[in-house]
Amino acid sequence: MMRCLITGVTGFVGRHLATALTVEGHDVFGTDRTAPSDARALPVEAARFVTATLDDVARLTAVVHDVQPTVLFHLAAFTNPSASFDDPADVYRTNLHGSLNVFGAVRSAAPQCRLVWIGSSDAYGLVNPDELPVGEQQVFRPLSPYAVSKAAADLAAFQWSRASGLDVVRLRPFNHTGPGQAAHYVCADFARQVVAVEVCGHQARSPAGSVAAAAACAACGSASATRSSAAWSWAADTNQAS
Repeated sequence: MMRCLITGVTGFVGRHLATALTVEGHDVFGTDRTAPSDARALPVEAARFVTATLDDVARLTAVVHDVQPTVLFHLAAFTNPSASFDDPADVYRTNLHGSLNVFGAVRSAAPQCRLVWIGSSDAYGLVNPDELPVGEQQVFRPLSPYAVSKAAADLAAFQWSRASGLDVVRLRPFNHTGPGQAAHYVCADFARQVVAVEVCGHQARSPAGSVAAAAACAACGSASATRSSAAWSWAADTNQAS
């Protein structure tokens, strides 16, 4: 049995991960920057949830000290690539400096803890056709502030594991979807439009301009048959793999 701490536990992936770990019998604790207004919406027991922001090193360290996790899943992050252009500095503070703060908290308060750092395939960025399929040795060519922040934190995680001896596992998941995903993500948006058409009779918006295209994308995940560099996966399956 593991004693798990999940940052960003109330987020899309955090909820799925907390549920999966709980079902498997692990002790699950979680943090997020704010608490939901209804405690029943928490994916962990209310007594095992604490608020903590990534810029508060003392708070993060105290939480790690109190929980003493055997594994920490660092999911808390700024996650919208297109919106990252609005305030790149804030994205870097959250994703890079926030990760550094989590690394420091683990080193200070639970150095034997395994730290599962959640990156993004967006760090690969520009991938040439002759470089497909993408492997872990693919060079980073990030194309957005979000991608840059993830690439930088990915390298920092490697450096900390080498210099500080932390047990760090770096993940770079590709696109994933599932129940509870925010509507501004493509699969969730397509699914919402299909429901609107079938239930309410509203006209769907889709890049292909048809309800059938929206339904196909909701079912298959990708609007293009050529996106071999970014396959879609189910959020629960991604959690199981990690």
